[in-house]
Amino acid sequence: MRSINNYKRKPERIKAIKYKGKENFYEVMDFGSGNLFTSNEGKLYLETPKQVYPVFVGDWIIRKKTGVYSIMNDKLFKEKYEKES
Repeated sequence: MRSINNYKRKPERIKAIKYKGKENFYEVMDFGSGNLFTSNEGKLYLETPKQVYPVFVGDWIIRKKTGVYSIMNDKLFKEKYEKES
């Protein structure tokens, strides 16, 4: 019996916003629903149950159906997701 198989990612619907710095800072903060905060130096961070992650200009903030937030760099985001029409 063969135990090595091919797998593909199941389709997943998310909500996401690309962080553009000052241009959409308040919109990003609103989207983050309290999971985003800034440091004294003005840097943006995403707090998850497991860890705190820095958010850089160009990163995508993602909210999954479960309500869990994560971040992803632009290149990986474009490889994994496409905008729904």
